[in-house]
Amino acid sequence: MLYQPLILPLLLPGLSVSPMPIARTLVLTVLLPLVFGLLLKARWPALAGRVRPALARVGNISAILSCLLLLPIVYFDALKEVVLNGEGLLAILLYIPLVVGAGWWLGGPDADQRRLLALCCGQGSMGAAFVIAAHNFDNPHVIAMLLLILWVSLILLVPLTFIFRRQASGDVKDLTENSCPAHPPGTT
Repeated sequence: MLYQPLILPLLLPGLSVSPMPIARTLVLTVLLPLVFGLLLKARWPALAGRVRPALARVGNISAILSCLLLLPIVYFDALKEVVLNGEGLLAILLYIPLVVGAGWWLGGPDADQRRLLALCCGQGSMGAAFVIAAHNFDNPHVIAMLLLILWVSLILLVPLTFIFRRQASGDVKDLTENSCPAHPPGTT
């Protein structure tokens, strides 16, 4: 919330980014539901357990509908122009592996930390990016480009998540095999 309004005007001269629309959107869409859910779980855990699957389903369906149906319909012409231009898609295909690699490299010596940071860097902060774009750009190509980044990141990161899960399972299996020998010492 603080970093983006400070750094974006340096990267894009003439752009002024107000932190209030970003903060308001994040408070309404992330913080309030989180606090409400935590309070509900603390006060009425059984009720929280019953409503959680339904709310998760509603959230997933609304995200899918908005990102794969509603926004593409509204921004169809801009999407078509960005895709046919080719440069935007090429930039995304270079950008996402670069940021995933940077996350992996900066993740340190722990494999789980590297995997997590790689995925977080690859996904980015799309919600904040859409808020900034909607409040500061009149060009529909900006939203179209963000949609392409979102789609390409999902196409690349979902399979990577499964690979990381298999690697993490292998790490746990290796630890179990090394720490629990089949034959305890002196019983062969």
